[in-house]
Amino acid sequence: MRDLLWIEINLKKIKENIHYIQEHSKKRLIPIIKSNAYNLGDLELMELINEIELDYAAVVDMNEAITLLNANANYKILVLNSLEKCEYNYLNNFKNLAISINKFEDIDALQEHKIFRKVNVHLQVDTGMSRHGFNNIQDYKYGLEKLKEMDNIHIEGLYTHFTSLKNAFNQLEKFKDYANAYPFKMIHLASSSTYKQLDFGNYVRVGLDIYGSTKENQAIKVACYPLCINNVQKGSTIGYDETYFVTKDMRVAVLPIGYANGFRRDLRGYKVMVNNKLYNTVGNVCMNHLFVEVDANVNMKSEFIITNLNHSIENMARYLNTIPHEILCMLNIKTKKYIR
Repeated sequence: MRDLLWIEINLKKIKENIHYIQEHSKKRLIPIIKSNAYNLGDLELMELINEIELDYAAVVDMNEAITLLNANANYKILVLNSLEKCEYNYLNNFKNLAISINKFEDIDALQEHKIFRKVNVHLQVDTGMSRHGFNNIQDYKYGLEKLKEMDNIHIEGLYTHFTSLKNAFNQLEKFKDYANAYPFKMIHLASSSTYKQLDFGNYVRVGLDIYGSTKENQAIKVACYPLCINNVQKGSTIGYDETYFVTKDMRVAVLPIGYANGFRRDLRGYKVMVNNKLYNTVGNVCMNHLFVEVDANVNMKSEFIITNLNHSIENMARYLNTIPHEILCMLNIKTKKYIR
């Protein structure tokens, strides 16, 4: 039985992207593999990171971290969110676990729990996101002093999160006051949109550019074969709600992808590719099906490309007036094929 719909994840390309980022930033990389590595498979990315011997990766919460630590990640894993009080016991179980200190309550929780090893902590500074982190230099310095008094704490890193490239330079100026308060081993703040423009710190924390979104660096391909190709007569309608009225006889391929797979209804009219030629989708997108107007060059053995290097997720993001990050995360393709 052949696969009708699949996503290819090119691990070789991801490795190339990682090397490119480190070469051009001249810094060590902390890959962001949160949200199941942008829905591409965190365990597979874990193996790749083990292979190329990076020393850190970042996830959003403890659940994501435990999945990787139980699978024997060889590197440290930084949890970006604050821990829930019930999660501090895990600090005794996993030596490769590092946590973020985002507020006073995180320090209080560390003091309350019996921790039997040195825990690496990274302090986060809120320089503009209004999300996580210290946003008052005096509060931050007070928290830093409390951490310095704790024997089981290793103050390892400091970071912030930029809101945009435009605002990054202003945020960096705020951040420097925090960075000068302690000799941190690791300072990481640059992201996919800023690592080429800002030269501060010794690590970069990057997500999207690892997986790619452009013709130059995209590491994924989503493709399918048609379920059928129908001859539709003039005067017919296609799809739900009779929104597409057929004004001429046409051939219509029905593809096994729809909004259940992340191909949103808002993508109605978006083009897909066959044999390097773009074809229009027609009618409303169904939960599991998509209609494409095709010509005589397309048959049941034709491979339909939803996205690849030549038809990038950046194009799809532009069509939806969103960001490539959302496109990667919204794709819900069960069959994953890893190219090693």
